[in-house]
Amino acid sequence: MENKIIFRLAKPSDAPEIYNIVLNTPGIDNNSLYFYTIWLKEFSASNVVATRNDKIVAFLTAFRKPSDSRTLFLWQLAAVPRHGIADLGYKLSEFLIELELKNTKLKCIEATIDIDNQSIFYVLKKITNKYNGKLTKHEFLSQEYLSSNTETHHEETLIKVDIN
Repeated sequence: MENKIIFRLAKPSDAPEIYNIVLNTPGIDNNSLYFYTIWLKEFSASNVVATRNDKIVAFLTAFRKPSDSRTLFLWQLAAVPRHGIADLGYKLSEFLIELELKNTKLKCIEATIDIDNQSIFYVLKKITNKYNGKLTKHEFLSQEYLSSNTETHHEETLIKVDIN
């Protein structure tokens, strides 16, 4: 059995597997299968997956900000439980960043996170170190703003990594 991890650009046909990962990942915002299909079609150059034995084990959705094309916004990063691959989230992020750097200038990486999510914060700190960057945190969207009568949502903190 082949256990090699392959990183590649995501495609719309990956949407069902990505959607299933989302459904099984506590704490990640759940969008529809339709959303992921359209997202992967329209932002095809900035979404990546990690596969093992032709199955997706992790994904990262991202986009270049329309207001600043030199900023890459990391949207969602998740992996299947117990994948057993050290630093998978970081490696997948690095793969995307390297692709982006080959294609165009990149000066900043942004993400909004639940500040208590230590895994994604760890990934962003590793990215900061790898690219000799500077990490800053900014209040972005409050829990009150994001919550509704039927759902409570955590506060979102904007993390910016200015890279050299």
